[in-house]
Amino acid sequence: MRDGHSALASDLPVGIVRAATLRSAPFTMDYFRPGLREIRRVVERCNHRLRLLWLDRQLGKAETELGVLGWQQADYDEATQTEVNKIHDVEREQSRMTNAGAEVGQIIRELAQQRETARGEADARRQTVETARQRVQEPLAALEKQIAILRKSEHDYGRRVPELDREQREVETLYSKLLLADSPTPTARDELFRLRERLIGIPNEKADLRVHHTRNAADLQTKEKEAALLKGQIEEFNRQIREIDTSARAAEAKLAGELREREKEKARINAEVDKLERGKTNPFREIGRVLADNNLPPLNQPHVLEHVKALRFAVEERRYELAASREQSAQEDPTAVRSSLALWAVILLAVGLLAAAQL
Repeated sequence: MRDGHSALASDLPVGIVRAATLRSAPFTMDYFRPGLREIRRVVERCNHRLRLLWLDRQLGKAETELGVLGWQQADYDEATQTEVNKIHDVEREQSRMTNAGAEVGQIIRELAQQRETARGEADARRQTVETARQRVQEPLAALEKQIAILRKSEHDYGRRVPELDREQREVETLYSKLLLADSPTPTARDELFRLRERLIGIPNEKADLRVHHTRNAADLQTKEKEAALLKGQIEEFNRQIREIDTSARAAEAKLAGELREREKEKARINAEVDKLERGKTNPFREIGRVLADNNLPPLNQPHVLEHVKALRFAVEERRYELAASREQSAQEDPTAVRSSLALWAVILLAVGLLAAAQL
């Protein structure tokens, strides 16, 4: 009879046998191990899921690589042939877009060359005008120094003549007083001689100042005319430089605008090409799956098929581990697990509070 029961139990699912064993065993509540077991399983499942995510990506890349290497080496069913036709269409469109991008790239290079040439020509014209302006500015600087000296001399003349007139009146007054004095002393006579000499010298000095003033005024007028002429030339050079700069900025803005438009067009074409390239991934992966399912390796790289098979096995292994872990969690007593987790939470909280209190 025992053997019969044993054979019957061996035919039952493991979960039912374990549940029956648990029910027949005496009830003893374990408050620590259920929570630890569940935490360990949760951590393991997280690890399995992360590993499975990475393996799925690696498998997708490997199947895509298998499809890229072997898509022209076998005959396919109608559905797979449709994917192959998609690849042909995408590659034709890629070729057209690549040629268009090359043409735009050539236009961009030509525009960039035009901009550099325009900049060089503008700089050369500006340098020529600046050199000519410099040749005029140097004599103008020396001429302006001379004009400043002459103007200062004119200012001194305007100040000195009134001073001489005032001095002459004062000397005449003093001289008249000394002449009217009775029995002048030797000192008074010396003073009379000095005043007489001064009365004679002041008109001479004023005459010299007038002659010098006339000559300075003529020289100042001539030099001011020369300076005005040179300033006019400099202003003309400045006007030419402004025109060169304005023209250069306009040409630069025009070429820069064209370059921006062409670069946007080139970026759009490159984005389309990249999008088309990414669009080939799914067809290539579907072809790779068909090749792997039918055990058809690429002629020159058969190891790629073995790599796909190894990744498929690893993916299935992780999925099995996940399913087994979920099954083990389902067989645990939910009440015991919740109680154990709550107990561990209280313990950890108490330890944390004690540690914080000791700091």
